[in-house]
Amino acid sequence: MRLFLGYIFITLSISGCGGDNADPTPAPVDQDPAPIYVVPTHLTSTAINEAIELVSIAGGGTVFLPAGTYEITESVVLKNNVQLMGDGHGTLLKLVTPVTASPLFPIITNAEHTLGNTDMTVRNLSMEGSLTDGSHAIRFERVKRVVVENVRVQYANGDGIHFDNGVNKLTNATPGNGEPLNEDIVIQNNDISDTNSDGITGVFKNVRIIGNRVTRPSLASSDGQHGIHLHTSGISEGAVIAGNIINDAQTCINVTNANNVVVANNQGTLCKEHGILIDIQDLVPTMGNIAITGNVIRNTTKDGIRVYTTVMRPARNFSISGNTFQEIGASAISISAAEAGVITGNTMSNINGANAIYILASMDIAISGNMIRDTGGTGSGDAGIRFEACTTSAAAMACEPPVDTQINSARISVMGNTVTDTRNPSTLERGFYVGNNQADAFYVSGNVFSSTYNSAFKGTGSSYCGGIGNPYCVGNQENHP
Repeated sequence: MRLFLGYIFITLSISGCGGDNADPTPAPVDQDPAPIYVVPTHLTSTAINEAIELVSIAGGGTVFLPAGTYEITESVVLKNNVQLMGDGHGTLLKLVTPVTASPLFPIITNAEHTLGNTDMTVRNLSMEGSLTDGSHAIRFERVKRVVVENVRVQYANGDGIHFDNGVNKLTNATPGNGEPLNEDIVIQNNDISDTNSDGITGVFKNVRIIGNRVTRPSLASSDGQHGIHLHTSGISEGAVIAGNIINDAQTCINVTNANNVVVANNQGTLCKEHGILIDIQDLVPTMGNIAITGNVIRNTTKDGIRVYTTVMRPARNFSISGNTFQEIGASAISISAAEAGVITGNTMSNINGANAIYILASMDIAISGNMIRDTGGTGSGDAGIRFEACTTSAAAMACEPPVDTQINSARISVMGNTVTDTRNPSTLERGFYVGNNQADAFYVSGNVFSSTYNSAFKGTGSSYCGGIGNPYCVGNQENHP
């Protein structure tokens, strides 16, 4: 049943907006179940906040902003059960605060940063901030059931979209010790460009970050800014990061301190550091149940995908499958101190680091069906697939704090992979290699190792696979000059 709600009036003062015939009153709207308050065009954040207050008093509803430019001199503050909806990207919220304004503020935020807010939406509008004024474009703190959809953000002095967990919940803070306070969040089909910090960031419980485009989220810093970032200030639980396009970031997607995460079908290009980083920090005991699948990663300075954990706090139960890597500066896939992982069906070409797949101090890893073409850096001993131990002298993060005893990579299977080297010159020496002969209980079978140019190229390295009939290495095919 649709109800006609009649006229609802907001008294506004208008100057220079539409001429003498401009109508300052909101239009009547037929809407079920909640009223829609229509704010006239070319007004300010003050007028929008007045409309939000009226909607909130009525128990909730939608504030609709027709196309036009709205001058933002204070934060637009959403409240429970309020939807802020524009008329597409022609609805522009433009920050006009002078440089001297204090304190700096986001364009859109929520009312209750201590108790939190619920059931809010921002949809179908644009925001233009400043690289010197203001703060994040959108900053929500301790919220539940929030949707940010089809929003265009350009020029933010902080993050494009920021979900704050309050103070750091990893260290003796209340409420929670690491528990995410932003729950059931959807961030979808937004376009974020030219920010001074992360494109999308926060700590979440049940978040869907889908179909967004993030471009140049690091204008003010040479490092540390990410396209999409599950933040270090808490432990995120349950995230789907899918179908996003990230260009020209430091790390395109950074998943820190999180469990039960899917990173699927994203595109990362010109990632100045890593394409996708799985990172464990602070007091988090472990990370687990992470699936990275169907992503395309191009032109990174460091690793395409890096699982960067420690022997004290390993990543467990992960899969890296069906991803495509091109022009990677270091390894396509680098794993440190992980347990129970699958690396399968990935395609890698023009990997300019020493190893396409690098495994350090990890256990129970299955590597199968990967296609590796043209890899190898400038050092000796480069390999398509390489295992390494964590030793007392190693400098890698996996060995920090320094371990008392050597930790080998163990229980690794390498099956049905193809490693091909066609570059000339190339320093790739081995299709498969165990660094310093430090690995336990592995099985290498049914792989194809071939080289067009490098006569030193060998399918296998170390004494484990050097002898004919070695039970650990069987049925591999080697083709080289």
